[in-house]
Amino acid sequence: LDYLFSDTFKIRAGKFLTPIGTWNEIHADPLTWTVSRPLVSTVPFPEYTTGVQFFGDFGLMDEDLEYSVFLQNNESINEMTGFRKTHLIYGGKIKWFGRSGLEIGIPLLYYTEYRTDNRIYLTGLDILYKKKWFEIMGEATYSHVDTMAGSDSREYGYYLQGVYAL
Repeated sequence: LDYLFSDTFKIRAGKFLTPIGTWNEIHADPLTWTVSRPLVSTVPFPEYTTGVQFFGDFGLMDEDLEYSVFLQNNESINEMTGFRKTHLIYGGKIKWFGRSGLEIGIPLLYYTEYRTDNRIYLTGLDILYKKKWFEIMGEATYSHVDTMAGSDSREYGYYLQGVYAL
């Protein structure tokens, strides 16, 4: 369910793709250059969030900014896919769209894993640069995982993809 107050403020409630990275938000076949998803776009975070999202975009000095703040504090709706399952998520993302064709997104996410109660703190960087016949796309994530057993670990992931259209 989406309610659009204006371009700068929108509310979404229900099950939606977790706004982390470029690939997870737009992974439909006609919009991607590859046949499989990079692991960094599936493993470090839940693919879906079931909750509330506040989002929008606005101009700033002749360039565009997009923001998203989301939360989930309930059981997911039909959580059948994805590596990480969760019942608690707090997160946000800001994305800058430059006039030169460069897009840069920075997500922040905190969530607890279902059944293990591990606490995961994730941040990342996603880039997309388009020029006429050429495109570079990449994502990187870093997670700090606190386990209920008292140990912690760090997870890293990234990919970089270049495309030249013939």
